[in-house]
Amino acid sequence: MKKVLVGPLWDFDFGFGKRDGSSDQDFFYTEGVYFYNKSNANEPGESYFVRFFKDTEFRLEYKKRWNEIKNSISDIDAFIQGIGVYLQKSSIENKEVWTQNLNHAEQINRMRTWLKERITYLNTQINNF
Repeated sequence: MKKVLVGPLWDFDFGFGKRDGSSDQDFFYTEGVYFYNKSNANEPGESYFVRFFKDTEFRLEYKKRWNEIKNSISDIDAFIQGIGVYLQKSSIENKEVWTQNLNHAEQINRMRTWLKERITYLNTQINNF
């Protein structure tokens, strides 16, 4: 199987549980897998990725790769804490532009909790392919 490269990286709202038009109150969804359990892809980008997950060989390679890297994902928690400290001053300016109900520390803790729960959920889903 050949590698597929996708990029550039851009906006991670959907990647970290944000739903379009949602408030901070319903920001973090830990369940649901957008690309491989969606049967009615409406957008060109959606249908592109949905097709990958319909391919058995791709799913097996995806599962294999996930199991190779899943234990190193725990390093992300320390990264989130560190980058949270680094961005603390910027969060003040960000709050002036974007309405937010949580303070910076609460948002960092929420992200850390969400990520742990999301990894657990994804691990179950992927290993049930």
